[in-house]
Amino acid sequence: MLHDRGVPAENWAQTLVDMHAETPVAGIGGCVDNGIDTPWHWGVHFYDFGRYMPPMDTQEAAHLSITNLAYDSAKLRALGPLIEDRFREVLVHEALTDMGERLILTDRAITYEMRERGSTGDLVKEWLFWGTKYARLRSETATMGQRALRVLTAPLVPVILFLRQLRVQREKRVHMKRFWRAAPTLAIVVTAWAAGEAVGYVTGPKAKP
Repeated sequence: MLHDRGVPAENWAQTLVDMHAETPVAGIGGCVDNGIDTPWHWGVHFYDFGRYMPPMDTQEAAHLSITNLAYDSAKLRALGPLIEDRFREVLVHEALTDMGERLILTDRAITYEMRERGSTGDLVKEWLFWGTKYARLRSETATMGQRALRVLTAPLVPVILFLRQLRVQREKRVHMKRFWRAAPTLAIVVTAWAAGEAVGYVTGPKAKP
């Protein structure tokens, strides 16, 4: 699986084929690096793909990026109704791990994100949308009390998300200068996401936009 902004490295497909042959797992996800060197692009990339940036040791993971991965088709089809109408990777990965299947994350297979730059308003709208969608999905299995708690703690979410990305980049020790230059854009992204989450938990599991 790829998406329209992800440019795979030349050996991407062969690497995933070889790794599936070497290791019988349900899914193998690769790393996603930023392909455009501006503070704006890094700010978005740190939030969107921070956990999937190289360098990274090949390791088991609970989730993979849907923009760079390959599944064992038989194990994916075993999920049945979960993948018939729409593909929601968070639920798919949780279901696979609940079944005892393994997911592997590696930096041997890399794609480069070539995101077109938009306005600040477009950036806010985009991450409001994704935050809302995420919360509505989570609301399908959350109680009213859990949803209410998440709405009340929404003001803390931007700080938590920002610090989480800071910790990830400190551990990788590659892009810290870029991180601080990109911090204003990252702050916009995490604030918009948190606002969207609050909206999604308030409105609940409606039909997905």
